[in-house]
Amino acid sequence: MTIEKCRSLAVAKAHVYYGVQAGWACFGGYVMRQAVNLSDDSCNSPCAGNREQTCGATLISSVYSTEGEAGKQD
Repeated sequence: MTIEKCRSLAVAKAHVYYGVQAGWACFGGYVMRQAVNLSDDSCNSPCAGNREQTCGATLISSVYSTEGEAGKQD
């Protein structure tokens, strides 16, 4: 998994938000009900498809928006 691949999957399903977790998992959705802003150090799992990127951590998702430029949501 990569951040770009997860974004592509989310866009294909018209999701507004997407997240990568534990280096390999990709989740998408239309509404973000609850979120906690953690430090960037909390997301320390390298993405399986691009080890230069971080894809969340165990039970922690790096969350992004499909609207506009891909970027972390606060």
